[in-house]
Amino acid sequence: MKLDQIPENDSAQVVRSKKAERHEISSFIDNNATILEMLNPLKSINLTSNLHSFYNFKELKKQVEVLMRTQSNIIFYILHQNFMVDNAHKDFFKNMVGRFYDLPEWAWDYYQGLDYRSSNDYTTMLGLVLMENKHYYKKYRKPNLALTEFTFARKKNSEKKVDLTCFNKLALEEYWGGKYDKIHCAYYVPYNKIEITDRDISNERSWEAISFDKNFEFGRFNPNSYKTKRKEEELEENFWFIASDNWIKEIDNEAVDFCEAMKAYSVYASLGLDNFEKITVIFKELAKELGIADWDDSWIPNFEEDETKLIRSLSQTFSWSKEYIYENEDILDLDVLGLNMTVPWDMELVKFFIERGYGGRMSENKAVFYKVFEPILTDEIIRKLFNCEYERYE
Repeated sequence: MKLDQIPENDSAQVVRSKKAERHEISSFIDNNATILEMLNPLKSINLTSNLHSFYNFKELKKQVEVLMRTQSNIIFYILHQNFMVDNAHKDFFKNMVGRFYDLPEWAWDYYQGLDYRSSNDYTTMLGLVLMENKHYYKKYRKPNLALTEFTFARKKNSEKKVDLTCFNKLALEEYWGGKYDKIHCAYYVPYNKIEITDRDISNERSWEAISFDKNFEFGRFNPNSYKTKRKEEELEENFWFIASDNWIKEIDNEAVDFCEAMKAYSVYASLGLDNFEKITVIFKELAKELGIADWDDSWIPNFEEDETKLIRSLSQTFSWSKEYIYENEDILDLDVLGLNMTVPWDMELVKFFIERGYGGRMSENKAVFYKVFEPILTDEIIRKLFNCEYERYE
């Protein structure tokens, strides 16, 4: 499926300029496959020799140890040269590993929260990414372990002393899926929410103040659900839902509002804006089957330019490539695309998003961590990076 039909004459100049620009952005390594191949610790070892003595085995073991140390140093150098270059890159890296890496306890001193808040007997430190970390949660899952054993610094002083710090249950469910006990969890403001109020903490997901600043932040880890209950009073569309021709044809008007489905971004993101007319024909045929006699052309959406950018960037059925993103960023919403898990993320593409100002959003994308960083990170490499480049909070 083509995401969009782009006239050759209109895009030729853009393509040339983007290619030239990308050449300047990064030339260290072309992609992650090259990195992993280069870092193979056994690549330079001769394993064909006869290990007929204990001495030969010890020598081979020494070679492996030397190469492992070399591998660690190379990874440290690559990460340092590419993600410790300015505050935007450094913030992205620390937030990314703070959410998804199993950080050792010494690293917790490098994380600072926004403020303590208390509501309905639920208290927590807001704006602390470690509270969204499943590994960190597991360490304090047992009732006899209190989070107050470790005191985090905060950017703003709180007048009221806090006796308990809760994990962000909303974040854990969105990032990791599943259910989490209420012993050390509460629903409160998710991720990068801008406005924070005292009503942003609750033991129930239906708490009216708990929502996202932008709708596309919700549902990307559950793309098979068209409607998901977010608030007590209303049902919100899941922008990341994956639609199909058959799904449209089988719509039950009692379960899914026909007109609402016709204007849903997720439908056009799944089937492609270049298939816009085909999609509307399917809806017209469905209207007849549902007995909707008075078809109204006003039901057909007329998307604005910003909406088309968002729709393209939501697609999880398009065959994304780095080159397409570089050459067509003007018709994409990079804020949305930074959350798209189907993009072929690698280190160069991650840097591209950070340099465009979208590192904060992208640090919430679990797929970015798994595809780019998880295969090469170790506690020792993180220790070196943190000790060299980050401030320890007290």
